[in-house]
Amino acid sequence: MYESLYFPLIFLAAMVGVCTALFALFYRDRPGAKPAAVFAGTASVWAVVEGLRVVQTGLETMVFWTGIALSLSVLLPPAWLLFVLEYTGSERRLTRQLFAALLVEPLLFLSVVWTNDAHELVWSTTEIVGYGAFDGLAIEFELAFWAHQVYAALLLTVGALLLVRMLLETDRLYQWQGIALLVAVLVPMSTNAIYSFGLFPSGIDPTAISYVLASVVLVVTVLETELLGVAPATRQLGREAVLSELDDAMIILDDSGRIVDANPAGTTLLGQPVADCLGRRLGNLIPTLADALDSSTAQRQVELELDGKRRYYDLRRSELYRGYGTISGQVLSLRDITEQRQREQRLDVLNRLLRHNVRNELNVVRGSIELASS
Repeated sequence: MYESLYFPLIFLAAMVGVCTALFALFYRDRPGAKPAAVFAGTASVWAVVEGLRVVQTGLETMVFWTGIALSLSVLLPPAWLLFVLEYTGSERRLTRQLFAALLVEPLLFLSVVWTNDAHELVWSTTEIVGYGAFDGLAIEFELAFWAHQVYAALLLTVGALLLVRMLLETDRLYQWQGIALLVAVLVPMSTNAIYSFGLFPSGIDPTAISYVLASVVLVVTVLETELLGVAPATRQLGREAVLSELDDAMIILDDSGRIVDANPAGTTLLGQPVADCLGRRLGNLIPTLADALDSSTAQRQVELELDGKRRYYDLRRSELYRGYGTISGQVLSLRDITEQRQREQRLDVLNRLLRHNVRNELNVVRGSIELASS
């Protein structure tokens, strides 16, 4: 069975992976397309290497191609994480320092792989296993390999958790995409774990094939739908742009009244950079506004002091809900209506003045009429 299926399946996966990578590159301007192309391309090359390994006959040559396969494997977890960050619009969290830190372990693992003969920290023993038309290479892995497996699983899990968070926050329009991506990454994670623990037939490693399948799901799900123009990252960036340009002050609080975020206008109202306000209670910064929230009304007018001047705001409050109707916070929107109030006050004064003057004139006219009639 392995003789008839495994070898052609490897090269079929390689061709599919190449086509998938080219398809992703065609849409390289879309969120997540470039990391997806790297993911698919790496998986396809890994499949080619696996095919070259099983057609070799010498132990030394098979070990060499195994080193190439392990070297390629270090690219897939970071590519997956970068894809998820771009897809969900969270790539700004990945600073240069953090990106450099993510590369430390892969570079160390590469150095250990290609010096394994000196220390045998990646594998210790190898054995050729025959399967008729081709041979497999049975390997006993050591500490460095297992440490790298933990690191790779950690990156894959972080990406999966970001997708889970998106599923909890987004609407149904994008939920099926997130579910498909989660299932896609679970396939190579499970396959690699089964291979690493020796549950596949000795010398058979279908991990590259499973990564190619994952890349197909990843690229097709994200890039071949009509939702390309409104991907979660695009929508998230659009929302942030709209909020940052609003003249109205926007302040987001958690369920304990602590500040979670604010737009530039809200930061001006708080009087401090938003980074200094995060986690602090609103009552410690703007007590008057916090007191106004005790009212059950969702909209009211509040009077605040800004830069030593009295300002009036139209306060609107919207509650944020988690699942099952649990309140997780609230969004405060404050529109400055000071000039409107001043115009209304001037109109009110002018109205009273005009009414007073008209009343006086009418009294004069009435008196003149009374004098003339007497």
